[in-house]
Amino acid sequence: MLTVVYVLAVFLVGKVTTAADAAASEISTAKRFSLIRLPAMQSALFAAIAFYLTIGMFEALWSILLRDQGAATWLIGVTLSVFTIPMIVFAPKGGALAQRIGPIRVVTVSITVAAIATCLYGFWPLWLLVVISGIHAIADAYTMPANQVAVAVSSPPDQLAAGQGLLGATGLAIAAASALIGSAVYDMYGRSSIFAGTAVLMMICLVLARWRWNAQPALHGITG
Repeated sequence: MLTVVYVLAVFLVGKVTTAADAAASEISTAKRFSLIRLPAMQSALFAAIAFYLTIGMFEALWSILLRDQGAATWLIGVTLSVFTIPMIVFAPKGGALAQRIGPIRVVTVSITVAAIATCLYGFWPLWLLVVISGIHAIADAYTMPANQVAVAVSSPPDQLAAGQGLLGATGLAIAAASALIGSAVYDMYGRSSIFAGTAVLMMICLVLARWRWNAQPALHGITG
């Protein structure tokens, strides 16, 4: 008899727990959609798309680009390693600047610089590519923390973690798609088409980011 009661109790608790989990899942899904509907969050995601477009393309094509320009294997390795140094040095400064003057101002400058650098990859010779990649790395070091600040400012207090998760998921998806499509375009049309095209897409996303940010007046006073 006790065994039957115990089994029934576990079954009932399981049903209650499952129902609670289902309700929580529905609430979580609703919150995610409400988060995406915020104009400032849309702005942050457009800025993230611009950033990760070039990240995915860079990861897939940089080594191939330098090889096609006659670079030695050691030089390719050095440039990939050196590209990370500005992230270490300038990312904290980028985050502090975004908090002080507003993330949209920071990404406007940094993404524009990155887009120009991306375009130049399609036309400049080898050693100038190495130089411009250093400038690009500095710009990215400001964009990355500014994106995170933008999401933090855009998210309601109870959805800060969800906002950062949405940013990360969006970035990974865009980088993967950019790497895949970019490789195909490079093979078919050459470096000028893919790098110039990526730069144009980045600037379009930046314009959309500024448009959506300005659609949320409550943020104007603190983030410009």
